[in-house]
Amino acid sequence: CVLAVTATGRIAERVVMGPNDAAARQRIERDVRGAFDVMSRGLQAMARGVADPDALVAAARDDEGAARALFDSAQAAAVSQTSDVELAVTAYAAAGRPIAWAGRPSELPKDRLEGDAAWFIAQGALGLRLVYTMPVNDAAGTRVGTIAAEQSIRPPNASGAAARADPFRFPGQLTPVSLELAFEDIRAT
Repeated sequence: CVLAVTATGRIAERVVMGPNDAAARQRIERDVRGAFDVMSRGLQAMARGVADPDALVAAARDDEGAARALFDSAQAAAVSQTSDVELAVTAYAAAGRPIAWAGRPSELPKDRLEGDAAWFIAQGALGLRLVYTMPVNDAAGTRVGTIAAEQSIRPPNASGAAARADPFRFPGQLTPVSLELAFEDIRAT
């Protein structure tokens, strides 16, 4: 029995992970890259679902109807992403003031909201999050706001809170993977 279980385990390992360490690393890398690709496409779709230049301009001018429409768009964009991870989307005015949101967004640095479209990983009270920021321009090409879409990198645990044991571990399909992140140096020069 022991030999049969051991042989079955070895065969299953070779089928799932590959015949050697190099093959296993390649499969794990493909798994992680594929997961981030899926997250990225979902975040872009969320951001595009909220990017209405006219509504952003009107809501920035304290138009309650436009603000309500943005909140509804944000909620619809976040809900349309069926997932067991925490999602958030925020519409910002040109000055970086949040106008509408859905989910529990992170507090993003102002410089991240003023640049071009960007991807980054934010570390905060809500854990690690993949963030996509997208500028919104009006018909004349003038920037009228920014949309930030976020997704937690770790799924919530059974209690609903993000697991805190190792915040740099990504739960891949094949095996958990430790992430090595190069955080920006924020020291003043």
